[in-house]
Amino acid sequence: MKGAVIRRVAPAEWELLRTVRLAALQDAPFAFESTYERELAFTEADWRLLLTTFVGFIAWMNDQPVGLVFGGRFEGAATHERELFSMWVSPDQRGTKVAMELVTAVKMWAKDDGAEVLALWVNDGNDRAFRFYKKLCFTPTGKREPLVIDPTVIAAELSCFL
Repeated sequence: MKGAVIRRVAPAEWELLRTVRLAALQDAPFAFESTYERELAFTEADWRLLLTTFVGFIAWMNDQPVGLVFGGRFEGAATHERELFSMWVSPDQRGTKVAMELVTAVKMWAKDDGAEVLALWVNDGNDRAFRFYKKLCFTPTGKREPLVIDPTVIAAELSCFL
């Protein structure tokens, strides 16, 4: 079976990003540091800003978007570190290579952007995601933080060298 096509989303494609992101938030409302209602209210300017501040990649299968991931450097982060965040794969593509291909796209972008380390956060209890990232050489850093959106949920930071 042929793999997904992974493509970076341009700011002009903000409506596409909006559609895929809102689908992700509806499918997995507890997986993200945001809500469907919050992002439904985003303006065109908000979506464009997201795509100029961070990079977004969409996975495509048979001309349909089946995955989304972001990469970026957050304020205060070390200059050699980038973060992978808001990873989502459609339910019908979970367990395929789509997630790995999305992570690879962010790794390549981060390396090209001068990063040496790629970090991400996994919510406690999401054992499937933890095992997946471990297979891709991500290891726990020891940092653990409650989610802003739900402080009862704790997330663990994982990272890998690029």
